[in-house]
Amino acid sequence: MVYVFLEAFVKDFNNKTRAQNTDLTIIIVEINALNKRYQNALLKNADGEMADDDFQEVKKLTKGKIEVLERRLNDLAVVGTEIKDLVASTLKKVANIDRRYENGDIEEKRLIVSSIFPDYLELDGVQHRTRRLNPAIALNYEKNNKFQKKNKGTSLNF
Repeated sequence: MVYVFLEAFVKDFNNKTRAQNTDLTIIIVEINALNKRYQNALLKNADGEMADDDFQEVKKLTKGKIEVLERRLNDLAVVGTEIKDLVASTLKKVANIDRRYENGDIEEKRLIVSSIFPDYLELDGVQHRTRRLNPAIALNYEKNNKFQKKNKGTSLNF
C-alpha cells in the first residue's frame, strides 16, 4: 500500500515540477553544446587553424560555463531525489506508527505523541485536551470519521 502511494506521489510530483524538468533538459542541451564547441576548438587548434591564445580563451569560457551549468544541474537533480527519499522514509514510518508506539521505548512514544499534538497536551486525570492538533492528523481523523459513520435506517410511513 505504501509503495503504491509513493509511486502515485512521485508521479504527481513529477507532473507538478515539469518546469524544473524542462530546466534540466535545457541545461543538459546547453552543456552538450558547450562540450561540442570545446571539442571543435580543440580540433582546430590541433590542426593549426586556431591560435593557442584563442584556444585558451575558448577553453576558459566554455569550461567556466560548463561548471556553472553542472552546479545548477546538480542542485535541480538533488531536490527531486531528496523529495522521493524523504516521502518514502516518512510513509514507511507512518504506515507502522501503531506498532512503533506499542513496541517503542518512552522516547519513541513521546516523539509520536508530540508529532500528533504539537502544542502542549493537558491532562487533568480524567480527560486530556490540546490547543491544536497536527493538521495532517486532523484531516485523517475527519476522513476516517466520515467513512465510519453508521447509516441509520429511515422509517418509511406507509
